[in-house]
Amino acid sequence: MSWNISQIGQIFALAESGLLHAGQVKDAARLDALRPARAAWLEMGSRVCAYAGTLLLASAVIFFFAYNWADLPRFAKIGLALAGVVVAVAAAGFSRPFATGWRAALFGASLCTGALLALIGQTYQTGADIWELFAAWALLITPLVLLARSSASWLLWLVVANMALIRMLNQNFGFILWYYNTNELSLFIVAGFNLVLLAALELWSARLLLRPSRHLHRITALALIWPLTFAGCVAWDDADYALLSFGFFALAAVMLWFYRQIRFDLAMLAIAGFALIIVTTTGLGHWLFVEVTIFSLKNDAALSLILLALYLILTTGALAVWLKRLHRSASTPAQGKNA
Repeated sequence: MSWNISQIGQIFALAESGLLHAGQVKDAARLDALRPARAAWLEMGSRVCAYAGTLLLASAVIFFFAYNWADLPRFAKIGLALAGVVVAVAAAGFSRPFATGWRAALFGASLCTGALLALIGQTYQTGADIWELFAAWALLITPLVLLARSSASWLLWLVVANMALIRMLNQNFGFILWYYNTNELSLFIVAGFNLVLLAALELWSARLLLRPSRHLHRITALALIWPLTFAGCVAWDDADYALLSFGFFALAAVMLWFYRQIRFDLAMLAIAGFALIIVTTTGLGHWLFVEVTIFSLKNDAALSLILLALYLILTTGALAVWLKRLHRSASTPAQGKNA
């Protein structure tokens, strides 16, 4: 037998998560070398080329409209954009289900759907808000994404859905992260939305993805934790964010427990750990420069910065050492069963 690239990746992923120990990996290597064969490289290259070609073709359609906007009649614009969607769906129909061509064609149809909606909104000036465009885009491509079961399609859906939510909150609540008047409810809604998505991926990843991998989970976790990290940093200076700050620490604790004890994932542990370092470093800086009078003096500002730098070095170093030990222990039989 011979291992393909996906199977080799799954073997190493299981080894990193502690579900396979070093002896089992060696047994797999005895069956066949754990390196991709020529056919596997060709398969991966065809997959990359299919998605890259689809992305370039969809981009070509968009740039074609942008360059020839003034010269094209109204119905020609809509007809060409609609033709892009139809051709992409037809290409999927003539492809083997769940093959590379199938998934790439549905990904292209999802991209062209967004271009078509933007074209209709620009042509007829319906008065719809930008967030409604993104929301309609996410809604319309949901069946295509469910059919594709591709990480690329789900990533596109995740970005579009988050953009729709953020734009809607920005319009209604003033969701602006670089000002302190950001609405706390907005941060809570964004975090809650991505928490639901992450839970769905953890529960039904085998049904949502043809090749279950952790990349989409980790991107969703970043989208989940960043609004709460922002709230945790601001909470040191603004009591209105205290509840969200508590939610951040609770979420970080749950992530550290879940991805250490239930579903071992070093990347998730790193995300939670570094978010904790960011919030606690901000709190230490607030304490040194605001709360403690002696360090607020102009002559002692350098000392405060040195203390902050030392704290940052110590915490990041400790986190790196801990993650490295977890990675090593996960490859041994005794620890692998408990990870």
